[in-house]
Amino acid sequence: MTSSRHAGDSGGFRKEEFRLKVEDLTLLPAISPHVLEFMTSLDDPAANIAGISGRIEKDPGLSARILKVANSPLYASRGHVTRVIDALVRVGLMTAKAIIMTASFFDSIRDHPAVASLWKHSMAVSFGARKIGEATGMTRLDELYLAGLLHDIGKVVYPMFARESFDAYLEDDSTDPGPVRESRLFGMDHAELGTRLAEAWNFPPVIYHAIRYHHAPVDAPEPSRDVVNAVGLADRISSAYGMGHSEDPFVEGGIRPLIENLGVSSSIDGILASVLGYGDNIE
Repeated sequence: MTSSRHAGDSGGFRKEEFRLKVEDLTLLPAISPHVLEFMTSLDDPAANIAGISGRIEKDPGLSARILKVANSPLYASRGHVTRVIDALVRVGLMTAKAIIMTASFFDSIRDHPAVASLWKHSMAVSFGARKIGEATGMTRLDELYLAGLLHDIGKVVYPMFARESFDAYLEDDSTDPGPVRESRLFGMDHAELGTRLAEAWNFPPVIYHAIRYHHAPVDAPEPSRDVVNAVGLADRISSAYGMGHSEDPFVEGGIRPLIENLGVSSSIDGILASVLGYGDNIE
């Protein structure tokens, strides 16, 4: 990470080398020992929430992330919490896992200029997906938040292992959709990469289905399609209204069909207002 040269540097990039580097999706020496401790503790059937919160508290940055989400507008009606253990009870361990893993990935490339907009987009989509779920009466609100948070996590792998090629991708003025350009340049798109990560981290199928199909919700397996549709709509809304990390000329065309599929025509103005208001306050 500290080297100025990366696996994807121009002149030396090979798609197969990139694929080999991401095959081991424990991936990342850049993830802190505290995060790895936390992840291990989640897989321990003897672990308790007090022990897990103690591990998180070893890292002030991780603690702050969890507390910030627990005190966000998603949970505003439940009052303010100041202890990590109370935050974990509020958001749930699976949500905490996603927040910490996502934040750790983003933190590992925080020197890249695209990171701030990627983080803002991910947070906006997670919030938007949950608001859409509330408007449609879905019961899987935590899964909607998780899927929205993680939907673009595959994009973070590019600057980790192929930074200069990722920079070239961002500067590419091709009219092809982003996933097409990613596959052409890297040999796989961010949806495939993100799906591999979610599977390796043992998230449930609905989460990696949302990651895999958020650009093509119609292709999602039926049991997950309501969540995928919500994430897909939140993704398109966030991108169309300036909370995307890059411009996508195809995004607005997919909004109306998803509104109709989800039956949110009467509530879309309120959803938009909520997402835009939330987006203005994302740091």
